[in-house]
Amino acid sequence: MTRKTLEKHIRSISKTYLSLIHSVHTLKSNSEIDSYLSLVESSYSRLSKLSQLIINNEFFYGDYPDWWRDSFSSPLFLKLKKEAMEQFWEEFIYEA
Repeated sequence: MTRKTLEKHIRSISKTYLSLIHSVHTLKSNSEIDSYLSLVESSYSRLSKLSQLIINNEFFYGDYPDWWRDSFSSPLFLKLKKEAMEQFWEEFIYEA
């Protein structure tokens, strides 16, 4: 799977997850919503700390672009980001 395709899938997952998290506070519990949230959280928890950092900052709560510049060169970051996306996607598909 290409980096762009992976990124698109993970952005979709994060967008759905964040939307559901916000709606859970106003809606009654729904087993489908709870299952999806658990799936994302379980997939995330199985990642290495570095991959969690990347997925979190790039897709879930990354409000500041280029957060990685003080720690990684561009080529290294792109490599690590792709690895993190692949790991997250594999865990997500495996858990589903």
